Amino acid sequence: MSQGLAEALLELQSLTETLRRECPWDREQTARTIVPHTVEEAYEVAEAAMAGDAVAKAILSDAAAELVRAASSVRDRLRLEEAPYDVVLSGGTFVAVPSLEADVARRLETPHARVRKLAEEPAMGAVKLAIEALGAPAASAPAP
Repeated sequence: MSQGLAEALLELQSLTETLRRECPWDREQTARTIVPHTVEEAYEVAEAAMAGDAVAKAILSDAAAELVRAASSVRDRLRLEEAPYDVVLSGGTFVAVPSLEADVARRLETPHARVRKLAEEPAMGAVKLAIEALGAPAASAPAP
């Protein structure tokens, strides 16, 4: 990570801590209520990166690297190196930053990883498992 990016992240952390401490609106936020604002910020970072902003580009590059590290760790722990496996991406950031999906796929550097976006809301998987646990066949979703 570059020195400028590290300093910017430390400044962001300090600002976040100040807002959590001193801003009534910020203190009221939960993971659920902050999501629309977070996705909006992802769009703004993507726009800045496309306009050539070096810090925004670095943020997206670091995000892709973190996602690849996480996916690689799961792959290694499950010993999926030799057979095809899916890396499923979900969340508003992939809508806001379409290039992130391609960057993650490129960085995985394995012919076995199939990178794809989640086709349904995450809760649908839990609902299907619950239906199956009750003994009823779950309806399958159409293929993406």
